[in-house]
Amino acid sequence: MAEKVYGLNVGDKAPDFELPKEDNEPVRLSSFIGKRPVILAFYPSDFGMMCTVEIKGLKEYYPQLKDICTLLPISTNTTYSHGNWIIALDLPFSLLSDRDGKVSRMYDVMPDPNDIAYGYLEGGRSYRCVFILDLKGVIRYKWAPEDPSLEPDYDELVRVCTELMKER
Repeated sequence: MAEKVYGLNVGDKAPDFELPKEDNEPVRLSSFIGKRPVILAFYPSDFGMMCTVEIKGLKEYYPQLKDICTLLPISTNTTYSHGNWIIALDLPFSLLSDRDGKVSRMYDVMPDPNDIAYGYLEGGRSYRCVFILDLKGVIRYKWAPEDPSLEPDYDELVRVCTELMKER
C-alpha cells in the first residue's frame, strides 16, 4: 500500500527529546543511543481500537524485542492515561507522553490541522508511525501507513533490530 508523505526519512538523524513516562519520570532519547537500536512507535491514542491492537502486538513481541532494542511507544495522551492503559493491558514496557505534540511535530508525524484523513484531529493526535534508530541515532527503518487500520510487521521490527545489533 502507498505511504503517506509524513514522518522523517530513513537516513535522517533522529532529533533528541525528553518526555515523561507514565510515572512522570523523564526519559531522554539520547540516553539510549549507542547501546542498542531504539524503536519509536508513535500512535494516536490510548484505548483506541487499532492502537490497542498495535500495542498488544508490541507486547506479544516484547520477549523477542527487549534484548535487542529499546522500545519507546509515544502518544499525546497524558501520563495518567498511560498509567491506566498499562494496567489495563498489563504492559511490560513504559509509554511516553508527548502531551503538547512537540516531539510528534519534530518527527513530522503530527497531522496538519486541515487534514481530516484520520478523523480524530481535534485532540492533536499523531499519525501511526514506527521508526527504528541505529546505534548512532540515525533512522534506519520507517513504517508510515496510509491506512491507519494497519499494524506494523512485528517480525520485520525484530529482523531490523537484530541486524542493527550486529553493527555494535
